[in-house]
Parts: sequence; structure tokens; C-alpha cells
Amino acid sequence: MLLIDDEKALLAVYAAALGPIFPSPPRPRCRKRSRFCASGKFKVVVSDHLMPGGNGMSFLVRMREEYPEMQRVLVTAYMKPEMLLRSVNEAALFAIC
Repeated sequence: MLLIDDEKALLAVYAAALGPIFPSPPRPRCRKRSRFCASGKFKVVVSDHLMPGGNGMSFLVRMREEYPEMQRVLVTAYMKPEMLLRSVNEAALFAIC
């Protein structure tokens, strides 16, 4: 599992909660995300939405196109109705409300 967030404290929380089930190397920088996904060893990617230097939603849309078998999770505190629609329609995320 690949964890992406610019807040190191949140990465630590995700790793502590999910690490026993899904060992994962946290990768906070947006520029390097695609390179880690290209390795093909990740079945799940969890990404924050708003980060410096990138947008989690756009990244997950691209990951859907390049790695359709990879499961994608978007984490955000700023969900708007139009973003929810885009997350389901374009990034093929599951809608949990």
C-alpha cells in the first residue's frame, strides 16, 4: 500500500493503523508518486487531496488510467458534492457517505 500525505503526523497515524495489515512505505511528495506506483508493487494507494505541489484527486484519476487494478482511496476534509461525483465517476473511488 502506498500512503501519500504532506502531513507527517497523518502518515504516522495511517501507517500505525494500517501497517499491521498492509505494510507500506509512506511517500509524502507529490512529484515522486508516479514513480513509486510504476514499480507495480502497490495494490492500494491512499492519497490526501490537498497537498503542496499536487492534487490527490487528479493523481488518483491518473492512477485509474495507468493501473486500473489498483484500489484507490482519497482522504479529504473538504469534500464538496461535485468532488464526490468526480471521485466516483473519474477516479472510480467507492462513495461512502
